[in-house]
Amino acid sequence: MIVLIEAEQGKITSDMSFAGYMGAKSDSDAEIKTTSINGLSIALIGLNKEDVLPVGSVDFIKKVCEIMEVELPEPLNIPALLIPDLGRKVWTQRKSELESFPCFVKPLEEVKLFTGFVVQSKSDLDNNFEMKDWNGMLFCSELIGNIISEWRCYILNGKVLNCSCYRGDPLFFPDREKILELMSKFENSPAGYSLDVAVTVKGSELIECNDAWALGYYGGEFSDYYKMVKARWLEIINN
Repeated sequence: MIVLIEAEQGKITSDMSFAGYMGAKSDSDAEIKTTSINGLSIALIGLNKEDVLPVGSVDFIKKVCEIMEVELPEPLNIPALLIPDLGRKVWTQRKSELESFPCFVKPLEEVKLFTGFVVQSKSDLDNNFEMKDWNGMLFCSELIGNIISEWRCYILNGKVLNCSCYRGDPLFFPDREKILELMSKFENSPAGYSLDVAVTVKGSELIECNDAWALGYYGGEFSDYYKMVKARWLEIINN
């Protein structure tokens, strides 16, 4: 299998691409190549989707899928099975209809169409250049209060590979039992995904889930990250 790593002028520029590159070195079946988004149309000539494992940014993976006619799944956001025990309100709403502030918003149907952010008022939506002339559906969430630290838990086939602190005090750890509970309730979960968890003064709370097909690397073994990305890609192209 050709592991196609996103790079610009031969240089790897993102954490996820570097982690994928280093992890692929542990795979004896991997033939590692690099290319930019603009170079994909040439790099993929004569290849089938089963021949390639793309590793890189959301835009990079989306371009590969466009060329190879692979349908990406909808964003995980917060799976319906995990909402009842969430401890805060989440909902979907069209941008022009949003009236409840403050809240956190992100695109409902397309990963990283714009960067999720906290909205304090209607003007925050109107002034966001990434959302100009866009009136699609939002995934909205009440804010989580008194966050001490935020962690990303990388999961492959029902096993936690690593938990990395990406914001806040790294000496305040998420509750182990809470993570296991979330995993057990997330039935029919993807082969690879993450649970982003906040540690607050009240305990541990789910922020969101993210799919592993293009997932930011915050730490852990490179080989584990690579295995997770690979497993999820194979699952997507075979469904």
